[in-house]
Amino acid sequence: MLSPVERNLHLLSLVQLLGGLASVLTVPRYEKSLETIHDFAQSPYRWGDPAIAWILAIVDAESVSISYYLENSKKHNSNLLQVDLKTVVKKFDNIPDVEQLYQRSLPGDFGIGIEFLTCQKINVGPYIREDNVHLFELPKEMLYYSYTTVASQRGWPIMDRLSHFILVVNQHGLVLHWEKRNLRRFQTTRLEVALDPAVSGCQKDVEVQALTVEHIFGPMFILFVGAASATGTFVLEIVWHSLWLSVGKWKQNG
Repeated sequence: MLSPVERNLHLLSLVQLLGGLASVLTVPRYEKSLETIHDFAQSPYRWGDPAIAWILAIVDAESVSISYYLENSKKHNSNLLQVDLKTVVKKFDNIPDVEQLYQRSLPGDFGIGIEFLTCQKINVGPYIREDNVHLFELPKEMLYYSYTTVASQRGWPIMDRLSHFILVVNQHGLVLHWEKRNLRRFQTTRLEVALDPAVSGCQKDVEVQALTVEHIFGPMFILFVGAASATGTFVLEIVWHSLWLSVGKWKQNG
């Protein structure tokens, strides 16, 4: 019979072996990318940002990408867009603390609002860093777009000059220059490179494959080696125990 210490050692070895095999044989589940507003509305994921203005801007957005709803207008009712937008708003979490938002994004089940600039680059906050940028994927359909507006009193005498200034700034590319300068100042080159696949749409979905013998050949080989080693050790223990008993009897008879 095995002593309690030996039983505990055998149990510990068995648990370690089974735990290691379970971690190796675990097959990750990949889901389809969320490419449209409707896809996100139907998903269980939530999203957030430090500023609540992301929600307020949806109400006053100049345009909402409705390609999906136009293509499926015969299959769905006319209120599908409003229903999806309401769902998106309900899924929004306002997290003012940047570090808390960063920690919330690490599990990979949380979306973050980002700003797509005129220069075709992405402006992200300090909560998206080099160690979690790979967890995000840019959908093909934007939620909305809107311009920064200037409010003034009616009859403001220099409104025409302000409008002319905005026109000149856009025509001469000053907006693009300011956006790129802001990116160079506040965004690292490595982070920009990591964001490029998402901007260009070059990210490829991981193909879901059926589990074959090739996928489990390595773990099964490890299982065979472990079982063989355990069996050999068990046989050696029996032989050694038998020899020890024989020597003990021989000493007693001698």
